[in-house]
Amino acid sequence: MANSCDITLSTIAQDCRPNLSGIKKIAVANYVEGAFSKDDVNPNLVTLENTEVKWTVYVPAKHTGSLTKTLTKNEQTGVLYYTNEVSATFNHMDGANGQAVDLLGQGRLMVVVLDSNGMNWVLGVDDWVSVSAITGQTGAAADDGNNWQITFTEISSHAAYNIAAFVYPTADAQP
Repeated sequence: MANSCDITLSTIAQDCRPNLSGIKKIAVANYVEGAFSKDDVNPNLVTLENTEVKWTVYVPAKHTGSLTKTLTKNEQTGVLYYTNEVSATFNHMDGANGQAVDLLGQGRLMVVVLDSNGMNWVLGVDDWVSVSAITGQTGAAADDGNNWQITFTEISSHAAYNIAAFVYPTADAQP
């Protein structure tokens, strides 16, 4: 007899393909309810339905960005959710970049992340994404970073989704 917590288990494949760490770019837009639709067959896949969304692309300093998915589960309270975080570093702690960082910190956002393996991950499908941390630093030594570090955070019932197709706008297409 099955109970209500039985799940359909599947294996985690051993994969010998090249596997690169890090992220290449981040696309950010203001949150739009229902902008994505979930796939009926693959629960990890979404499609962007709202083609009017204005995306802005951010390219972090090389080898400074990551996407982390953390499960939180409490058996006593029945709580189960994922904290999906994108962290990235952007060089030059100057006035123009400071203004851009400040605006990100005020928004309710959707985020698409291109990882170094060519996978696009989406945050902001179930609810908006917030910037949960911004740190600016001048550095102390000559080769220390002078940069902004930004963390985008989403609380979701699902680990980050993949997107079926996503075209990153070029600099010319920016709003």
